[in-house]
Amino acid sequence: MNYEISTLFTEEKTKNKIQKLAQKIRNYYKDKNNVVFIFLLKGSFIFFEDITREIGLNIKITFLHVSSYNNKTHSSFKVLIKKILILT
Repeated sequence: MNYEISTLFTEEKTKNKIQKLAQKIRNYYKDKNNVVFIFLLKGSFIFFEDITREIGLNIKITFLHVSSYNNKTHSSFKVLIKKILILT
């Protein structure tokens, strides 16, 4: 089988969207203390790195490792929290 591969979002467009989102977040939380961001591991790490760098606020970070497969090949549709990592 041959599959056609095409670019959905360019790097430039992605960076631009991240900058705009970071600006909205920064404006919303600029006068707030103890802002906590929660990210899912194995799926959001690169986005997390990019967005937190752009936000530039003092934030607390929590990573969750979740699973609905429970060592099986199909989802149980019950999400289990397998690990919580809190960074300050």
